[in-house]
Formats: sequence, C-alpha cells, structure tokens
Amino acid sequence: MYYDIDGNEITQAEWSALFKTDERMVLKTQIGASSTVVSTVWLGLAHGEEDGKPLIFETCIFGGNGDSEVTERYTSLNDALVGHYRNVDRFFEMYMKAREMKKTRVKKLPARTADATDIVDAEFETVD
Repeated sequence: MYYDIDGNEITQAEWSALFKTDERMVLKTQIGASSTVVSTVWLGLAHGEEDGKPLIFETCIFGGNGDSEVTERYTSLNDALVGHYRNVDRFFEMYMKAREMKKTRVKKLPARTADATDIVDAEFETVD
C-alpha cells in the first residue's frame, strides 16, 4: 500500500511521483559541529502499523562514519515532527556532554567500591 503525506491511500504512480520531490524530506538537523545528522522523512510505504495506522514516516540518525540508525517510525506528520525534535534534543544533549568531557579531567578518584562504579565522590576540574 502507498500513502500520501496525510496518510491517504494513493496509487504506486502517485507515490513514485511524490517520492521524487524534495517534500519527502520532513526535517534534517545537524547536531552542533559534529557530523551527526538527525533526518526525518516521509516514506509513503507502510513499514508496519501502530493502532491500525500505517507507519509512513521515519527518523534516522546518521553518524560521521556513514552508519545510520532508524530510531523511530510514525503514522502522522505531527508525530514525525515531535519525534524528530525529541531525537535532536537527545543527541544534542549527548553532543554537549561529550564536548564538556573533553574540557574536563579527573582530579581525584574516590576509593574503589565493591562494584567499581561509584564515582559520586570523584572530583573534576576544567581544562582550559
């Protein structure tokens, strides 16, 4: 089955014509200065169902090494927009944490705990 951006059934010829347009791209966001890109597109083909509705939108995360990860699929444009920004927020937060970690080093480690995971008492300092 083929669907337009509003979720209405269309013919294969109609889908093929729409799929070749730029309107297929819903949103594309580069995360900071990293090479990570969050991309949300209209697929027009059902990639499963949710509550009886076809999943016709998809958000992928593309990394700098060419890998991609499908994170979510959606039944509506509204859900796709919300999902896109949720993924942008998630990856931007990870990007900012990674940037801060590059500027931070461990000053003092606590005594080791039995499972070696407790760093609550660790001290950090900012590197200029």
